[in-house]
Amino acid sequence: MVNNNFELSLSNQFPMITGAMKYEKHLLRDSDILFMAKGERNVAALYKASLGDSVASSNFFVIRLRDKKILAEYLIWVFNALYNSGKMKSLKKGTHIPSISKKSLEMLEIPVPSIEIQKKIVQLQELWNREKLLTQELMNKKDQLYQRYVMEIANK
Repeated sequence: MVNNNFELSLSNQFPMITGAMKYEKHLLRDSDILFMAKGERNVAALYKASLGDSVASSNFFVIRLRDKKILAEYLIWVFNALYNSGKMKSLKKGTHIPSISKKSLEMLEIPVPSIEIQKKIVQLQELWNREKLLTQELMNKKDQLYQRYVMEIANK
């Protein structure tokens, strides 16, 4: 499951792969990019081997970078920025379950700045995600405080 910070997390709702697996080529590798190609939310997330052995469903494209000139985290940022700006909508086909084809995704022109700039963009995105999380936590605490205050007034 991809959370609001575009991080991949597994829960007990997914079966774990155990024992020798016949199709090891389908196992995800550390730093694979998972791109949700089907459905309304076409976002990307980074797979970490610490999650355990996993295989992507057919809803995902697995992107494995070979070129050292682009960081996986930067490419994820690009995909998610395109999704958030609404630009991924133009790539979708289908009415019942909209999807993005591999060919459409391959046709995207992606700017590739220097590794230093990519790292700065990724760091900025991480800081922004952290700020959003902290803001949400603060709002939740304020909401609880407000509710307690109103209850105290109501019980007087």
